[in-house]
Amino acid sequence: MIREYIFDLSKYEFADCCKPLPGDEVVGFKDFCKDKLIVHKANCPTVKTLPFYLVVRLKWNVPQEIIVVEGVDSKGILLKIVHVISDEMNLNIIRLNITTQSGIFKGEIGISINDLISTNILLSKIIGVYGVLSVYRKSSTIKKKHAY
Repeated sequence: MIREYIFDLSKYEFADCCKPLPGDEVVGFKDFCKDKLIVHKANCPTVKTLPFYLVVRLKWNVPQEIIVVEGVDSKGILLKIVHVISDEMNLNIIRLNITTQSGIFKGEIGISINDLISTNILLSKIIGVYGVLSVYRKSSTIKKKHAY
């Protein structure tokens, strides 16, 4: 039986031999000397030399939040929102879907984010972008509107 664990990046170290990246199929080896889990690509030759009973299959756990943004469709507004997410908050955008109709845009942005505090800071920064009418977590009812 193969044991499988969600990989949450808590006590880990990436193997120098294969340098795994998020999205790669990975396994972990419990290094008792370092008290860490050493992460290898599943097809790494080094894994074949490790005791099989200390190797576990891992899955990447990339925390993400879906943010819904609505606003007045204007030149550069998406660039301003992306700037807040990527440059000001230093977050990765996982997916982006924006539509416009009658001068109003609505979009869903998937963001790799770790906690509710950072999410709330992000929401407050995005609502501060001129032209954004509302922003909220898809699973939440947090909304704020600007009056023009």
